[in-house]
Amino acid sequence: MLEEIAAANKAIDIMLQSVKHGKDLSHCAEACGNYFNNKSILARRSNKKGRGSALQNFMELEKLREKEAELRTTMKLAGRPGLWEDFLEFQKQCKRERIRQERSKKQLENATMAQVMRWFKYMMGATASLFSMLMAVMEFLNAGKGE
Repeated sequence: MLEEIAAANKAIDIMLQSVKHGKDLSHCAEACGNYFNNKSILARRSNKKGRGSALQNFMELEKLREKEAELRTTMKLAGRPGLWEDFLEFQKQCKRERIRQERSKKQLENATMAQVMRWFKYMMGATASLFSMLMAVMEFLNAGKGE
């Protein structure tokens, strides 16, 4: 969790400095993506029960909200007109992309598991066939000895 907090703080500081120096968000797009991803990870972890101190999670998220409010103010005062709205739209796009990637990863995992299960069924069928053939041969050999 500390890694995500540090990465989110670093990313938002980079965004603040870029806006204060009159640069567009495209100059720090990687930092924006890192910020959104780490903020999302922190929010998900804080919602899970039993993941560290709830108060600590809340306080860290609150610090990020304060920095985001500072970023909003800086963008509205020092940035070009509509920069904050563009930032929010970019944030939505990042969220959609992250959700799409998670779905894709989940589908790939499900497909892999289905393939493994399919091969397992084939192997079990082959094993059962071999076992029944072995039993038939054993019975045939035992029947031949009895005569």
